[in-house]
Amino acid sequence: MASKKGWLQEEFAKTGAKVEVVAPSSSLHGQESARLEPGELNFASRMIYPAAVQKARGFDTKLIWISGKSDSYRTPILALKDSPINSLKDLKGKTLGSSRIGCGWTSPFEALDNAGVPLDTELQKGVVRFLNQNNLSEQKYALLSGKIDATAAHIALTDACA
Repeated sequence: MASKKGWLQEEFAKTGAKVEVVAPSSSLHGQESARLEPGELNFASRMIYPAAVQKARGFDTKLIWISGKSDSYRTPILALKDSPINSLKDLKGKTLGSSRIGCGWTSPFEALDNAGVPLDTELQKGVVRFLNQNNLSEQKYALLSGKIDATAAHIALTDACA
């Protein structure tokens, strides 16, 4: 609304900053931060991983993260229907496969930690193994083949819903 009314541009013009509003879309999903150049400001309604992308690109980033209570179904942990896994505690000694950057790791990490069955991290081995997988297809095939016992997917992603 501030952008449509011109208020956003007007206020940032006082500091010499240019304002470009980029509407989230499936074609940009997860790639918005790659559009930034050093010295630019980015306001986004996103999870934390775009900040990690900027760090990887060598940017000296500052992140202000405002978070609220998340919908418990946003990033479900999924197991096969005939699996003996019926609760988070059932993942003890099992392997969760997901992408290390994004909701597929951060959400299960928090949920499993709260359930008393912590997930592996780079600093400490947990009771739930973690296998980093870069994409949803890799996760799907790993789950179907038994390479992993469970996965986590952000259901806002079209491929994850399928």
